[in-house]
Amino acid sequence: MAQAISSKHSRLGGYYHSSSFKMAVFFTVLLSIGMSALGYFTHYFSRGHLVYGTEKLIDASLENLVPLFKDDASGDKEILSGAGTGGKLVVLLDGAGTVLGGNLRRLPDEAAPLTEGTVLFKDAERNADYAAKIHTYDDGRRLFVAVDITDMMENYRFMQRLSLLGILLMVVVILTSFMISTFVVSRTARIARTAKNIMDTGNLSQRIEIDSHWDDLSTMSMVLNALLSRIEDLVEGVQKVSDNIAHDLRTPLTRLRNHLEVLRKSEVIAMSPEASERCDRLLAEADHLLATFNALLRIARIEAGKQTHNFQDVHLQKLLHDVVELYEPLAEEKGINILCDFMPVTLYADRDLLFQAFANVIDNAIKYSPASGQIDITLSQKDNVRIVTISDRGIGISKADKEKVFDRFYRAEASRHTSGSGLGLSLVLAVADLHKARIDLLDNTPGLSFQITF
Repeated sequence: MAQAISSKHSRLGGYYHSSSFKMAVFFTVLLSIGMSALGYFTHYFSRGHLVYGTEKLIDASLENLVPLFKDDASGDKEILSGAGTGGKLVVLLDGAGTVLGGNLRRLPDEAAPLTEGTVLFKDAERNADYAAKIHTYDDGRRLFVAVDITDMMENYRFMQRLSLLGILLMVVVILTSFMISTFVVSRTARIARTAKNIMDTGNLSQRIEIDSHWDDLSTMSMVLNALLSRIEDLVEGVQKVSDNIAHDLRTPLTRLRNHLEVLRKSEVIAMSPEASERCDRLLAEADHLLATFNALLRIARIEAGKQTHNFQDVHLQKLLHDVVELYEPLAEEKGINILCDFMPVTLYADRDLLFQAFANVIDNAIKYSPASGQIDITLSQKDNVRIVTISDRGIGISKADKEKVFDRFYRAEASRHTSGSGLGLSLVLAVADLHKARIDLLDNTPGLSFQITF
Protein backbone atom coordinates (compact mmCIF):
# COMPACT_ATOMS: atom_id res chain seq x y z
CA MET A 1 0.00 0.00 0.00
CA ALA A 2 1.44 3.35 -1.04
CA GLN A 3 2.43 5.75 1.67
CA ALA A 4 1.73 9.30 0.51
CA ILE A 5 3.48 12.17 2.22
CA SER A 6 2.50 15.51 0.83
CA SER A 7 2.70 19.17 1.67
CA LYS A 8 -0.59 20.56 2.85
CA HIS A 9 -1.55 23.97 1.60
CA SER A 10 -4.68 26.01 2.05
CA ARG A 11 -7.07 25.86 -0.84
CA LEU A 12 -9.09 29.00 -1.04
CA GLY A 13 -12.57 27.97 -2.14
CA GLY A 14 -14.87 30.32 -3.98
CA TYR A 15 -17.75 32.19 -2.41
CA TYR A 16 -20.29 29.58 -3.51
CA HIS A 17 -18.34 26.83 -1.73
CA SER A 18 -18.03 28.73 1.53
CA SER A 19 -19.93 27.80 4.68
CA SER A 20 -21.27 31.38 4.95
CA PHE A 21 -22.91 31.11 1.54
CA LYS A 22 -24.36 27.69 2.37
CA MET A 23 -25.77 28.99 5.66
CA ALA A 24 -27.20 32.04 3.89
CA VAL A 25 -28.90 29.76 1.35
CA PHE A 26 -30.15 27.48 4.13
CA PHE A 27 -31.73 30.32 6.11
CA THR A 28 -33.07 31.85 2.89
CA VAL A 29 -34.86 28.62 2.06
CA LEU A 30 -36.25 28.35 5.59
CA LEU A 31 -37.35 31.98 5.58
CA SER A 32 -38.89 31.65 2.14
CA ILE A 33 -40.87 28.59 3.17
CA GLY A 34 -42.02 30.30 6.37
CA MET A 35 -43.01 33.55 4.66
CA SER A 36 -44.69 31.70 1.79
CA ALA A 37 -46.73 29.68 4.25
CA LEU A 38 -47.59 32.81 6.25
CA GLY A 39 -48.51 34.74 3.09
CA TYR A 40 -50.66 31.90 1.82
CA PHE A 41 -52.57 31.48 5.07
CA THR A 42 -52.94 35.24 5.48
CA HIS A 43 -54.42 35.49 2.01
CA TYR A 44 -56.50 32.34 2.48
CA PHE A 45 -58.04 33.38 5.80
CA SER A 46 -58.54 37.04 4.88
CA ARG A 47 -60.30 36.09 1.65
CA GLY A 48 -62.23 33.40 3.47
CA HIS A 49 -63.37 35.96 6.03
CA LEU A 50 -64.40 38.34 3.23
CA VAL A 51 -66.33 35.66 1.36
CA TYR A 52 -68.01 34.29 4.45
CA GLY A 53 -69.04 37.69 5.81
CA THR A 54 -70.27 38.92 2.41
CA GLU A 55 -72.28 35.77 1.73
CA LYS A 56 -73.94 35.92 5.15
CA LEU A 57 -74.80 39.59 4.71
CA ILE A 58 -76.29 39.22 1.21
CA ASP A 59 -78.16 36.03 2.05
CA ALA A 60 -79.74 37.74 5.06
CA SER A 61 -80.82 40.68 2.87
CA LEU A 62 -82.22 38.38 0.17
CA GLU A 63 -84.07 36.34 2.77
CA ASN A 64 -85.90 39.47 3.88
CA LEU A 65 -86.50 41.06 0.46
CA VAL A 66 -87.38 38.16 -1.85
CA PRO A 67 -90.80 37.43 -0.22
CA LEU A 68 -91.85 41.09 -0.52
CA PHE A 69 -92.03 40.96 -4.33
CA LYS A 70 -92.90 37.33 -4.87
CA ASP A 71 -96.54 37.91 -5.82
CA ASP A 72 -96.36 41.51 -7.07
CA ALA A 73 -96.02 41.42 -10.85
CA SER A 74 -95.67 45.18 -11.24
CA GLY A 75 -93.50 45.81 -8.19
CA ASP A 76 -94.21 48.21 -5.38
CA LYS A 77 -92.06 51.33 -5.69
CA GLU A 78 -92.68 52.35 -2.11
CA ILE A 79 -91.57 48.97 -0.83
CA LEU A 80 -88.55 49.14 -3.13
CA SER A 81 -87.69 52.59 -1.85
CA GLY A 82 -87.90 51.42 1.71
CA ALA A 83 -85.91 48.27 0.98
CA GLY A 84 -82.97 50.25 -0.37
CA THR A 85 -81.88 51.60 2.99
CA GLY A 86 -79.18 50.62 5.45
CA GLY A 87 -76.41 50.74 2.86
CA LYS A 88 -78.21 48.34 0.51
CA LEU A 89 -78.83 48.82 -3.20
CA VAL A 90 -82.02 47.19 -4.52
CA VAL A 91 -83.26 47.04 -8.12
CA LEU A 92 -86.22 45.09 -9.51
CA LEU A 93 -86.22 44.35 -13.24
CA ASP A 94 -88.80 42.75 -15.47
CA GLY A 95 -88.09 39.91 -17.89
CA ALA A 96 -86.93 42.35 -20.58
CA GLY A 97 -84.44 44.01 -18.23
CA THR A 98 -86.49 47.18 -17.67
CA VAL A 99 -86.03 48.74 -14.25
CA LEU A 100 -89.28 48.54 -12.33
CA GLY A 101 -87.98 50.36 -9.27
CA GLY A 102 -85.26 50.67 -6.67
CA ASN A 103 -82.56 53.05 -5.52
CA LEU A 104 -80.12 52.18 -8.35
CA ARG A 105 -80.81 53.55 -11.84
CA ARG A 106 -79.05 50.68 -13.67
CA LEU A 107 -76.93 47.65 -13.03
CA PRO A 108 -73.17 48.19 -12.74
CA ASP A 109 -71.21 47.92 -15.96
CA GLU A 110 -68.17 46.20 -14.44
CA ALA A 111 -68.21 43.59 -11.72
CA ALA A 112 -65.71 41.03 -10.51
CA PRO A 113 -66.82 37.59 -9.41
CA LEU A 114 -66.34 36.77 -5.75
CA THR A 115 -67.95 33.34 -5.64
CA GLU A 116 -70.45 31.58 -7.82
CA GLY A 117 -73.49 33.89 -8.01
CA THR A 118 -71.82 36.75 -6.11
CA VAL A 119 -70.06 39.70 -7.71
CA LEU A 120 -68.08 42.69 -6.45
CA PHE A 121 -68.27 46.21 -7.82
CA LYS A 122 -67.44 49.75 -6.80
CA ASP A 123 -70.05 52.47 -6.89
CA ALA A 124 -68.30 55.70 -7.86
CA GLU A 125 -71.27 57.87 -6.88
CA ARG A 126 -71.33 56.60 -3.31
CA ASN A 127 -67.56 55.81 -3.23
CA ALA A 128 -68.24 52.44 -1.67
CA ASP A 129 -67.59 48.76 -2.37
CA TYR A 130 -70.57 46.46 -2.86
CA ALA A 131 -71.21 42.75 -3.13
CA ALA A 132 -74.36 41.72 -5.03
CA LYS A 133 -76.56 38.78 -5.93
CA ILE A 134 -79.51 38.46 -8.30
CA HIS A 135 -82.63 36.46 -7.49
CA THR A 136 -84.82 35.41 -10.43
CA TYR A 137 -88.57 34.89 -9.88
CA ASP A 138 -90.73 32.36 -11.68
CA ASP A 139 -92.30 35.04 -13.84
CA GLY A 140 -88.88 36.21 -15.14
CA ARG A 141 -88.47 39.21 -12.90
CA ARG A 142 -85.09 39.69 -11.28
CA LEU A 143 -84.27 41.20 -7.92
CA PHE A 144 -80.78 42.74 -7.69
CA VAL A 145 -79.57 43.20 -4.11
CA ALA A 146 -76.17 44.75 -3.20
CA VAL A 147 -74.79 45.31 0.27
CA ASP A 148 -72.09 47.74 1.35
CA ILE A 149 -68.88 45.83 2.24
CA THR A 150 -66.50 48.80 2.28
CA ASP A 151 -65.25 48.03 5.79
CA MET A 152 -64.67 44.37 4.98
CA MET A 153 -62.83 45.27 1.75
CA GLU A 154 -60.63 47.70 3.66
CA ASN A 155 -59.73 44.95 6.11
CA TYR A 156 -59.08 42.56 3.22
CA ARG A 157 -56.85 45.08 1.43
CA PHE A 158 -55.00 45.78 4.67
CA MET A 159 -54.25 42.08 5.08
CA GLN A 160 -53.05 41.91 1.46
CA ARG A 161 -50.76 44.88 2.03
CA LEU A 162 -49.50 43.20 5.20
CA SER A 163 -48.68 40.06 3.23
CA LEU A 164 -46.89 42.11 0.59
CA LEU A 165 -44.96 43.92 3.30
CA GLY A 166 -43.92 40.55 4.74
CA ILE A 167 -42.63 39.44 1.33
CA LEU A 168 -40.69 42.67 0.92
CA LEU A 169 -39.19 42.25 4.38
CA MET A 170 -38.24 38.70 3.44
CA VAL A 171 -36.45 40.00 0.34
CA VAL A 172 -34.63 42.58 2.46
CA VAL A 173 -33.57 39.90 4.94
CA ILE A 174 -32.38 37.65 2.10
CA LEU A 175 -30.33 40.43 0.53
CA THR A 176 -28.95 41.40 3.93
CA SER A 177 -27.96 37.81 4.70
CA PHE A 178 -26.14 37.52 1.38
CA MET A 179 -24.39 40.84 1.96
CA ILE A 180 -23.29 39.65 5.39
CA SER A 181 -22.12 36.31 4.02
CA THR A 182 -20.18 38.08 1.25
CA PHE A 183 -18.57 40.35 3.83
CA VAL A 184 -17.61 37.40 6.05
CA VAL A 185 -16.25 35.35 3.13
CA SER A 186 -14.18 38.26 1.79
CA ARG A 187 -12.61 38.82 5.22
CA THR A 188 -11.93 35.14 5.91
CA ALA A 189 -10.56 34.69 2.37
CA ARG A 190 -8.26 37.64 2.97
CA ILE A 191 -6.97 36.04 6.17
CA ALA A 192 -6.53 32.64 4.49
CA ARG A 193 -4.85 34.18 1.44
CA THR A 194 -2.32 36.02 3.61
CA ALA A 195 -1.61 32.87 5.63
CA LYS A 196 -1.12 30.85 2.43
CA ASN A 197 1.24 33.44 0.99
CA ILE A 198 3.29 33.32 4.18
CA MET A 199 3.44 29.53 4.02
CA ASP A 200 4.41 29.56 0.34
CA THR A 201 7.04 32.27 0.53
CA GLY A 202 8.15 32.16 4.17
CA ASN A 203 7.87 35.95 4.25
CA LEU A 204 6.66 36.69 7.76
CA SER A 205 6.61 40.43 7.12
CA GLN A 206 3.25 40.12 5.32
CA ARG A 207 0.18 41.35 7.19
CA ILE A 208 -3.57 41.01 6.80
CA GLU A 209 -5.18 44.05 5.22
CA ILE A 210 -7.66 45.76 7.56
CA ASP A 211 -10.17 48.26 6.14
CA SER A 212 -12.70 48.39 8.98
CA HIS A 213 -12.67 48.33 12.77
CA TRP A 214 -16.27 47.65 13.78
CA ASP A 215 -16.56 43.91 13.11
CA ASP A 216 -15.18 40.86 14.90
CA LEU A 217 -13.22 39.67 11.86
CA SER A 218 -11.28 42.92 11.76
CA THR A 219 -10.52 42.52 15.46
CA MET A 220 -9.32 38.98 14.79
CA SER A 221 -7.19 40.25 11.90
CA MET A 222 -5.53 42.79 14.19
CA VAL A 223 -4.79 40.05 16.73
CA LEU A 224 -3.39 37.80 13.98
CA ASN A 225 -1.20 40.66 12.71
CA ALA A 226 0.15 41.10 16.22
CA LEU A 227 0.74 37.34 16.38
CA LEU A 228 2.60 37.43 13.05
CA SER A 229 4.78 40.25 14.32
CA ARG A 230 5.61 38.21 17.40
CA ILE A 231 6.37 35.10 15.32
CA GLU A 232 8.54 37.17 12.98
CA ASP A 233 10.55 38.43 15.96
CA LEU A 234 10.93 34.89 17.32
CA VAL A 235 11.97 33.45 13.94
CA GLU A 236 14.51 36.21 13.48
CA GLY A 237 15.80 35.38 16.96
CA VAL A 238 16.08 31.70 16.05
CA GLN A 239 17.87 32.57 12.83
CA LYS A 240 20.34 34.72 14.75
CA VAL A 241 20.90 31.86 17.17
CA SER A 242 21.47 29.52 14.23
CA ASP A 243 23.98 31.93 12.75
CA ASN A 244 25.73 32.17 16.08
CA ILE A 245 25.81 28.39 16.35
CA ALA A 246 27.18 28.17 12.82
CA HIS A 247 29.91 30.63 13.71
CA ASP A 248 30.68 29.41 17.23
CA LEU A 249 30.45 25.63 16.79
CA ARG A 250 31.07 24.77 13.16
CA THR A 251 34.33 26.72 13.04
CA PRO A 252 35.80 25.01 16.18
CA LEU A 253 34.72 21.63 14.79
CA THR A 254 36.48 22.37 11.54
CA ARG A 255 39.60 23.43 13.42
CA LEU A 256 39.43 20.27 15.52
CA ARG A 257 39.24 18.17 12.38
CA ASN A 258 42.18 20.02 10.84
CA HIS A 259 44.27 19.47 13.98
CA LEU A 260 43.38 15.79 13.89
CA GLU A 261 44.41 15.63 10.25
CA VAL A 262 47.75 17.23 11.07
CA LEU A 263 48.18 14.88 14.03
CA ARG A 264 47.33 11.91 11.83
CA LYS A 265 50.15 12.81 9.45
CA SER A 266 52.71 13.38 12.18
CA GLU A 267 55.62 10.96 12.53
CA VAL A 268 54.70 10.02 16.10
CA ILE A 269 51.26 8.76 15.08
CA ALA A 270 52.56 7.13 11.92
CA MET A 271 54.94 5.00 14.01
CA SER A 272 52.05 3.65 16.11
CA PRO A 273 49.37 1.66 14.23
CA GLU A 274 47.04 1.84 17.23
CA ALA A 275 47.35 5.64 17.46
CA SER A 276 46.88 5.94 13.72
CA GLU A 277 43.67 3.91 13.89
CA ARG A 278 42.35 6.05 16.72
CA CYS A 279 43.09 9.22 14.74
CA ASP A 280 41.16 7.78 11.79
CA ARG A 281 38.18 7.11 14.07
CA LEU A 282 38.33 10.62 15.50
CA LEU A 283 38.47 12.09 12.01
CA ALA A 284 35.44 10.02 11.00
CA GLU A 285 33.54 11.20 14.08
CA ALA A 286 34.45 14.82 13.32
CA ASP A 287 33.31 14.42 9.71
CA HIS A 288 30.04 12.86 10.93
CA LEU A 289 29.45 15.75 13.35
CA LEU A 290 30.13 18.33 10.65
CA ALA A 291 27.88 16.54 8.14
CA THR A 292 25.05 16.29 10.70
CA PHE A 293 25.47 19.90 11.72
CA ASN A 294 25.47 21.13 8.11
CA ALA A 295 22.41 19.00 7.27
CA LEU A 296 20.46 20.45 10.21
CA LEU A 297 21.32 23.97 9.16
CA ARG A 298 20.29 23.31 5.56
CA ILE A 299 16.93 21.84 6.64
CA ALA A 300 16.31 24.74 9.04
CA ARG A 301 17.06 27.30 6.34
CA ILE A 302 14.76 25.59 3.84
CA GLU A 303 11.86 25.24 6.30
CA ALA A 304 12.23 28.69 7.85
CA GLY A 305 12.97 30.62 4.68
CA LYS A 306 10.94 28.97 1.93
CA GLN A 307 12.19 31.66 -0.42
CA THR A 308 11.73 31.22 -4.14
CA HIS A 309 14.16 33.88 -5.35
CA ASN A 310 16.50 31.12 -6.60
CA PHE A 311 13.76 29.49 -8.66
CA GLN A 312 14.28 29.25 -12.40
CA ASP A 313 13.33 26.97 -15.30
CA VAL A 314 15.20 23.72 -14.69
CA HIS A 315 15.58 20.89 -17.24
CA LEU A 316 14.93 17.92 -14.97
CA GLN A 317 16.39 15.37 -17.37
CA LYS A 318 19.74 17.23 -17.40
CA LEU A 319 19.67 17.64 -13.62
CA LEU A 320 19.03 13.92 -13.06
CA HIS A 321 21.71 13.03 -15.58
CA ASP A 322 24.23 15.12 -13.60
CA VAL A 323 23.23 13.43 -10.33
CA VAL A 324 23.53 9.96 -11.87
CA GLU A 325 26.89 10.85 -13.37
CA LEU A 326 28.10 11.91 -9.91
CA TYR A 327 27.05 8.62 -8.30
CA GLU A 328 28.00 6.20 -11.09
CA PRO A 329 31.51 5.54 -9.68
CA LEU A 330 29.98 4.64 -6.28
CA ALA A 331 27.47 2.35 -7.98
CA GLU A 332 30.18 0.67 -10.04
CA GLU A 333 32.11 -0.18 -6.87
CA LYS A 334 29.15 -2.34 -5.78
CA GLY A 335 28.48 -3.59 -9.29
CA ILE A 336 25.12 -1.79 -9.38
CA ASN A 337 23.67 -0.94 -12.77
CA ILE A 338 21.73 2.36 -13.04
CA LEU A 339 19.13 2.42 -15.84
CA CYS A 340 17.69 5.79 -16.83
CA ASP A 341 14.61 6.69 -18.86
CA PHE A 342 14.16 10.47 -19.00
CA MET A 343 11.60 12.55 -20.89
CA PRO A 344 12.41 16.19 -21.66
CA VAL A 345 10.75 17.98 -18.72
CA THR A 346 11.05 21.58 -17.54
CA LEU A 347 10.18 22.67 -13.99
CA TYR A 348 10.28 26.05 -12.28
CA ALA A 349 12.42 25.17 -9.25
CA ASP A 350 15.57 25.69 -7.21
CA ARG A 351 18.17 23.63 -9.09
CA ASP A 352 20.68 23.29 -6.25
CA LEU A 353 18.09 22.08 -3.74
CA LEU A 354 16.62 19.58 -6.20
CA PHE A 355 20.11 18.31 -6.99
CA GLN A 356 20.73 17.76 -3.28
CA ALA A 357 17.37 16.01 -2.78
CA PHE A 358 17.81 13.62 -5.72
CA ALA A 359 21.39 12.97 -4.65
CA ASN A 360 20.19 11.92 -1.17
CA VAL A 361 17.61 9.53 -2.62
CA ILE A 362 20.03 7.94 -5.11
CA ASP A 363 22.70 7.68 -2.39
CA ASN A 364 20.22 5.75 -0.22
CA ALA A 365 19.24 3.53 -3.15
CA ILE A 366 22.89 2.60 -3.74
CA LYS A 367 23.59 2.21 -0.03
CA TYR A 368 20.74 -0.23 0.60
CA SER A 369 20.90 -2.16 -2.70
CA PRO A 370 22.69 -5.52 -2.80
CA ALA A 371 25.87 -5.95 -4.82
CA SER A 372 25.30 -6.48 -8.55
CA GLY A 373 21.83 -4.99 -8.15
CA GLN A 374 19.94 -2.53 -10.33
CA ILE A 375 18.44 0.93 -9.88
CA ASP A 376 15.81 2.29 -12.29
CA ILE A 377 15.31 6.04 -12.59
CA THR A 378 12.45 7.39 -14.70
CA LEU A 379 11.23 10.89 -15.49
CA SER A 380 7.82 11.37 -17.12
CA GLN A 381 5.21 14.07 -17.62
CA LYS A 382 1.48 13.87 -18.23
CA ASP A 383 -1.00 16.77 -18.19
CA ASN A 384 1.49 19.15 -16.56
CA VAL A 385 2.29 16.60 -13.83
CA ARG A 386 5.96 15.61 -13.56
CA ILE A 387 6.88 12.32 -11.91
CA VAL A 388 10.38 11.19 -10.90
CA THR A 389 10.67 7.54 -9.79
CA ILE A 390 13.80 6.01 -8.27
CA SER A 391 13.42 2.25 -7.76
CA ASP A 392 15.91 -0.16 -6.18
CA ARG A 393 15.92 -3.84 -5.32
CA GLY A 394 17.25 -3.46 -1.82
CA ILE A 395 15.92 -4.14 1.66
CA GLY A 396 12.93 -1.79 1.25
CA ILE A 397 11.04 -0.06 4.07
CA SER A 398 8.43 -1.66 6.29
CA LYS A 399 4.93 -0.25 6.51
CA ALA A 400 5.51 0.95 10.08
CA ASP A 401 8.78 2.68 9.13
CA LYS A 402 7.24 4.49 6.15
CA GLU A 403 5.43 6.78 8.56
CA LYS A 404 8.65 7.70 10.41
CA VAL A 405 11.54 7.76 7.91
CA PHE A 406 11.06 11.47 7.26
CA ASP A 407 11.46 12.30 10.96
CA ARG A 408 14.82 13.80 11.85
CA PHE A 409 17.43 11.33 13.13
CA TYR A 410 15.05 8.38 12.66
CA ARG A 411 16.72 5.28 11.28
CA ALA A 412 14.95 2.01 10.53
CA GLU A 413 16.21 -1.08 12.34
CA ALA A 414 17.49 -2.61 9.10
CA SER A 415 19.66 0.43 8.34
CA ARG A 416 21.27 1.01 11.72
CA HIS A 417 24.41 -0.87 10.77
CA THR A 418 25.09 1.54 7.88
CA SER A 419 26.61 4.99 8.14
CA GLY A 420 24.37 8.04 8.19
CA SER A 421 22.68 10.57 10.44
CA GLY A 422 19.00 10.02 9.67
CA LEU A 423 18.64 13.48 8.16
CA GLY A 424 18.81 12.73 4.43
CA LEU A 425 15.08 12.09 3.91
CA SER A 426 14.18 14.99 6.24
CA LEU A 427 16.02 17.29 3.85
CA VAL A 428 14.30 15.66 0.86
CA LEU A 429 10.90 16.29 2.47
CA ALA A 430 11.80 19.93 3.17
CA VAL A 431 12.80 20.43 -0.48
CA ALA A 432 9.61 18.71 -1.69
CA ASP A 433 7.52 20.90 0.61
CA LEU A 434 9.19 24.02 -0.80
CA HIS A 435 8.33 22.89 -4.35
CA LYS A 436 4.77 21.79 -3.38
CA ALA A 437 5.63 18.25 -4.43
CA ARG A 438 4.22 14.96 -3.14
CA ILE A 439 6.36 12.02 -2.05
CA ASP A 440 5.10 8.44 -2.32
CA LEU A 441 6.95 5.42 -0.93
CA LEU A 442 5.89 2.40 -2.98
CA ASP A 443 6.80 -1.25 -2.54
CA ASN A 444 8.94 -2.56 -5.41
CA THR A 445 8.90 -6.23 -4.28
CA PRO A 446 11.74 -6.42 -3.54
CA GLY A 447 13.04 -2.98 -2.76
CA LEU A 448 11.51 0.48 -2.74
CA SER A 449 10.19 2.89 -5.35
CA PHE A 450 10.69 6.49 -4.28
CA GLN A 451 8.27 8.66 -6.27
CA ILE A 452 8.23 12.44 -6.31
CA THR A 453 5.33 14.17 -8.09
CA PHE A 454 5.57 17.86 -9.04
